[in-house]
Amino acid sequence: MNNSDIIAKGRHILRMKVTQKYGEDNVDSELLKVPLEGLHTIALQQIGEQESYIEELEERIAFLEKELAKKESKAVLTREENKKIAQEVRRENVIEKIYNDAAKFKAENKRLKALNKEIAAQLCLKNIEIESLKEQIDK
Repeated sequence: MNNSDIIAKGRHILRMKVTQKYGEDNVDSELLKVPLEGLHTIALQQIGEQESYIEELEERIAFLEKELAKKESKAVLTREENKKIAQEVRRENVIEKIYNDAAKFKAENKRLKALNKEIAAQLCLKNIEIESLKEQIDK
């Protein structure tokens, strides 16, 4: 920016401030005369303020971008953790099914053993009957 642009900007800013303070209708606001050095100083001050504000905003943007990156990485970790948790839940469900099946098989095994004992006892009784009948026939 050259000096005339800076001065024009300063005059514009000063005119806006005077208009805000005294109103648009005030005739004296246009008649206010300020030396060029003063306008230049005001313009430089305004430019400096705007530049510092821009720098603050850029720093804030950089900070927020870092925070966003952290949150995105946490979201990725959370997805991986969710996958691990889902796998663990599936594994626990499989283990629970195996445990339930084992309990059913154990109960079935117990029933079959009792049936086997009963059949063995009946077989023994039948063998005793057969022996008894053979002895009766042999007499």
